[in-house]
Amino acid sequence: LPPDVFNYVSRCFPRDISQYIATNFQTQANLDHLLAASTIAEFQDRIDNASGVGFPGLHPAGHMVLGPTGADAFSSPQEPAFFLHNSMIDKVWTEWQRQGRGEERIYGDNALFGTLTTLNIPPSDNATLESEIGWGSIEQPAPIKKFMAVGRGDLCYRY
Repeated sequence: LPPDVFNYVSRCFPRDISQYIATNFQTQANLDHLLAASTIAEFQDRIDNASGVGFPGLHPAGHMVLGPTGADAFSSPQEPAFFLHNSMIDKVWTEWQRQGRGEERIYGDNALFGTLTTLNIPPSDNATLESEIGWGSIEQPAPIKKFMAVGRGDLCYRY
């Protein structure tokens, strides 16, 4: 990341819905390709495409549809559609989990892949179901396994 990435930048929040991204990247074919992933590593690669080569992935493309504010990792939570988009990403992940055998994609060996930090910046341990997520002042830290299954425990909602 550039050294000034966390510097304050004053700006207005423009809305500029991109029809091109919406019609060319947010497609049923790309969703089907994502849901056909057999491992969590494939799923993550297809949904985010961290390599940056080719199709941007349904997650970043959804942010890009919203225009400059949605595509900016630091300002996107101020765009109201951010929460709708990320809820949809959660729904797609839940659908992918349900396609697995038993609970392998929820609590098994095919549930997690990668480190505890985005793109491993800064370097961190690999995520496990016992790894804790910190919530700052809004909630006590909790293990990842608490958030792995929609409709169970505190995640009392269904898609």
